[in-house]
Amino acid sequence: MPRVDLLTPGAGGAGATTADPRRALGADRQRARWNGRKASSDWQVSLLLLALLIVVISGLHVILSGAAWAFQLSLVALLVLGVSALVRTFSRALWLPPVIAAAVFLGAMTAFFAQPTAILAAIPTPDTFGAFSALVSQANLSIAGQSLPAVADAGITFLLCFAVAGIALAADVLAILLRAPALAGVPVIVLLAVPSVVEPGATDPIVFVIATVLYLLLLRVGGPRRQGRLSLAMGAVAVVLALVVPAVLPQIDDSTTSQSAGFGTGVNPVLSLGDDLRRSSARDVLTYSTSSGNAHYLRLVSVGNFRGVNWEPDDFRLDRRNSVDAIDTAPGLRQDVPRKRDTTSVTIESLTSEWLPMPYPATKVTGLQGDWFWDSEGRAVSSPNRSVTGQQYQVSDLEVQPTPEQLLAAGTTVPAGLEQYLAVPANLPSLVTDTAREVVGTAPTNYEKALLLQAFFHDGDFEYSETAPVADGYDGTGAGVVARFLTEKAGYCIHFASAMAVMARVLGIPARISVGFLPGTQIADVNGRSTFQVDSHDLHAWPELYFEGIGWTRFEPTVSRGDLPSYADLSTPDVPIPSASDNPTPTSSASASASVAPTAAPEPSASARADGSAAAAESADVPWWIALVVLLLLVLLLAPAVIRQRERRRRARDLALGRAPVLVAWLEVLQSAEDLRRPISETMTPREAAAELGGGDAVERLVAALERERFSEFPVADGGAVDDMRAVIAVLRRGVPGRTRTLAVLFPPSVWSRMRGAVGLRD
Repeated sequence: MPRVDLLTPGAGGAGATTADPRRALGADRQRARWNGRKASSDWQVSLLLLALLIVVISGLHVILSGAAWAFQLSLVALLVLGVSALVRTFSRALWLPPVIAAAVFLGAMTAFFAQPTAILAAIPTPDTFGAFSALVSQANLSIAGQSLPAVADAGITFLLCFAVAGIALAADVLAILLRAPALAGVPVIVLLAVPSVVEPGATDPIVFVIATVLYLLLLRVGGPRRQGRLSLAMGAVAVVLALVVPAVLPQIDDSTTSQSAGFGTGVNPVLSLGDDLRRSSARDVLTYSTSSGNAHYLRLVSVGNFRGVNWEPDDFRLDRRNSVDAIDTAPGLRQDVPRKRDTTSVTIESLTSEWLPMPYPATKVTGLQGDWFWDSEGRAVSSPNRSVTGQQYQVSDLEVQPTPEQLLAAGTTVPAGLEQYLAVPANLPSLVTDTAREVVGTAPTNYEKALLLQAFFHDGDFEYSETAPVADGYDGTGAGVVARFLTEKAGYCIHFASAMAVMARVLGIPARISVGFLPGTQIADVNGRSTFQVDSHDLHAWPELYFEGIGWTRFEPTVSRGDLPSYADLSTPDVPIPSASDNPTPTSSASASASVAPTAAPEPSASARADGSAAAAESADVPWWIALVVLLLLVLLLAPAVIRQRERRRRARDLALGRAPVLVAWLEVLQSAEDLRRPISETMTPREAAAELGGGDAVERLVAALERERFSEFPVADGGAVDDMRAVIAVLRRGVPGRTRTLAVLFPPSVWSRMRGAVGLRD
C-alpha cells in the first residue's frame, strides 16, 4: 500500500495550521507506529492467553479420562479469545469485544446443547436456560458420583465449557482492556489448581512449568516496558509458587470431602451407570452381612422424574426431623403383607455417593458418622455434610413378600398422589406405546401386565450388552433411546429398566427406576450369618412398580443379571401365567413400521423442550465439538466479508455526511484494489498509485483533494470525494473478471493483510 497509508485523519482539515508538511507527516507516522505496536501487542497477548489456557486445560487429564474434552475446551477458548481479538481489531469501543465474544459463545452453546429450545437454532429463550439448568444438575450428579479419572459426559463438558469461557473473558478483560496482565493469571490459576483440590497430588508438574513460562511471556508482552523488572520479579515469584504449591497443598480429609470430590468407585445414578459398568477392572465397593443369611439388593436412590430426556432422581427434600433412628413405613405397604425382619451390617470400602446403600424398605439405620436423614418420597438416605466413604453401619430392614393373590387383588387401582409416576413425555415414540399395548393384550390386572412386560424382555430375544448401545449410538435413557433399544434388543440394565418402567406407565401402572447394587458374591458364612462382597460391576438398575396395598415392588427385566423375586417368577406356584391369547406377540410389521424418531409424536412440553439438549446429545450422530469446529471455520471464512462490507458502508456514509476526511476515501480505493487482486506497492506515492490504478478524472480529483487536505495550510472541504471514490472503484471492478469480483466480496484480502500487520507478521 502507498506511503499515504501512514497518514491518519485529523492532521489536517478545517482549522489546521500545519505549515510544514514534513512535520505533519512525521507526527502521523509516529502515531501510526504507536497504534500498530498496540494492535500487535494486543494480538500477541491474545495468542499467549490462548496458549496458556490450552496448556492449563490439558492439565485436567489427571482427573478426566479420554482426550476429546481437551479439544472441545480448547475450541471454546479459541472461540472466545478469537472473537474478542477480531472485534478489537476493527472497533475502537473498549467493552465491545468481550461483550460480542460472550454473546457468540452463548449462541454457540445454545446451538450445540439446547438447539430445540432456541430461536433460529442459536438465540436462547427461557426454555434454553431451563435446559442449561438440567445440564448443570447432570454435571453435579456426575461429579458427585464418578471415580477418578472421571468421564467427561455432557453435563461435565457443558460446565467446563462455561468455566473456560468465563476464565477466558476475565483474562481478556484484565490483560488487554485493563492492561493488568499480572492479574490475568488469577482466573487461570483457579483452573490450574482444580486437580490439586479434587485429588491431592494429582498434578502434572510439566503443565505447571509450561504454564509458568507462558505467564512470564504474558507479563513481558502485555505489561508496560518501564515495568519490565517488576514483571520479571512477579514472574519469578510465580515460578516458585507453581513448583512449590502443588507439593505443599494440604491433604483433603475424605470424611469431610464434599459430594463433588468423587474419590473411590463413584456412583452417578443413571447418568454414568454405563461408564462404571464398562470400566475394565472391577473394584471392591462394600461388604455386607445379614442375620437371615439372605442376600439383598442394596438400593441407593429411586429415580422417578422422566421428561423424555433422562431419568432424574426424585426431588430430595431435606427434613432434619427425618432421623434415620426411625424410618417411616414404606409408602403403600399394608400390615397384612407378609414380611421378614432382617439386620444388614454394611462396611463401605471404596464408594463415593450422596446416598446410602441399603436394603429396601429399611426401618432404622445405626452406626453412621455424621448427620443422615431419610427422604419422605423415596426413602433414600442422604447426608448434607458427609460421604458414605469409610462408613460402617447396621440397617434394620424388611423382606417384603407379597403373595400373588394380594398383587392380583390390587387390580388396576392407582391411589391419588402418584401422578408423577404415570407421566410420559408428549414426544414418546409410538413404537414404545404400541409395543407395550401389544405385549399385555387384554390382561385384566396391573400385576399380570407387569409379568407380561418382564417376560417380554426375558423371552423376546433380548441380550445383555454394555457396549452395543455405545457403539451404535443409543446409550442413555431418553424416550428415543427406549424406542431404539426395543428395536436393537441389546443393552444393559438401565435400558431394560427404563424400557419396562416407561411401558408400565403407558399402561397406567406407576413406575420408577431404582439404582443400587446387585446382591454380590457370598464370601463367608459364620454361624448362619452370611457375608457378601459387592464390587463396581454389581452396579445395577431395576424398575419398581406400585401396587395398591403393597407399595413399590421390584421386578427384574434385565436378562442374565440379578434374581427374580418369587412373586415375579413364573415358575413359582400360584404365580399366574397369562394365556397366549391375552398377550399377542408384537408383530414384526408393527415394529418395523414404527419410527424410532419421534417425528409423528405431539409437540413436547415446555419441560421436555427445556431438556432437549440432552436428547440431542443422545441421538446426534455428529459430536457437538465437530459441529463447533465447522462453525468456527465458517466464521473465519465469512467474517472478513462481513467486516469489509460494513466498513465500505460506514466509510461511504461518513464521507457523504462530511464526517470523514478525504484520506478515508483514498484508503477505500486502495483496499478495494487489493481486494480485486490489484494491490498497489507500498513504495508508491499517491500520484504514482493513481497512474497505476487508472480511473481518469475521478482519481485525479481524489488525489488532488487528498493533497490539499494533508498539505494545504487552508484546506477546502471536498464533498465530492465519495462520488469520486465510487467512480474509481467502479472502473477497477469493470477491469477484472466476474470471478475476481465475487472473490473480492467473499474473501477480501485487505482484511487479512491488516490482521497480519496487527499481529506483527508484516512491517
